[in-house]
Amino acid sequence: MNIKEEAWQIGFYRKALEDRVSQQDHEPELWFDNHYDEAIRQALAFHAEGVYDLSVYRCEDGCPVDIEPIEDYIDEEVIA
Repeated sequence: MNIKEEAWQIGFYRKALEDRVSQQDHEPELWFDNHYDEAIRQALAFHAEGVYDLSVYRCEDGCPVDIEPIEDYIDEEVIA
């Protein structure tokens, strides 16, 4: 029996692409959470902070395997 460990990776940049100058500016910030709902909540909090190129990936055994369309949740938050 092969049980895969699932986690969620949140990635983003603090600066817009045109404002990234240093090597550090070009390195994304990555956050991980084992709970889907908490990962989405955290991604929405980062979105509210105004981060750039926000993405959420489902990971299995530490490897990204699928992207979660965070735009759907952002649109729902605006409507709610």
